[in-house]
Amino acid sequence: KSRPLLAIKLYENCLQRARATAHATPGGTEAVLDLRLHLAHAQYRAGHFVDCRRTLSHALHSHPNRAPLWYDAALTLYRAAAVSSKEERATAEALRNAASEVDLSAKLFARVSALRAAASGAQAPDHRPRRGDWADADLIPPKHPAAYAAKCAEL
Repeated sequence: KSRPLLAIKLYENCLQRARATAHATPGGTEAVLDLRLHLAHAQYRAGHFVDCRRTLSHALHSHPNRAPLWYDAALTLYRAAAVSSKEERATAEALRNAASEVDLSAKLFARVSALRAAASGAQAPDHRPRRGDWADADLIPPKHPAAYAAKCAEL
């Protein structure tokens, strides 16, 4: 259980150093994005969903056209809502927040599913994806967004 906590500390320290030199180094912003993704993964594994959502929000702010980031954000919202709604002593406010997080994650999953379907659609053979046109949507497992959207509808 302490491994994700150690990883969080490690990635936070690395992220602080990388942000200081990100704009001066070629590929620096990509390195910062990678560190944020690793940090978000460690936060997710540790159950720190609020911190994970904040980290993914920062990553989305700098790279809004990355479909896997939207998928990770939707997954984090879904998991946070599932955990908070199962707590025995959850307040009415916490349950309302969980319901709104499920609604938002369902919308995000539906959007990512549509992007995934569009990415796997027929393209001209000479079409080379440009950076920023959702070219990385095919990195998302094909049936996951639709399956999670269905799970959200069940809650």
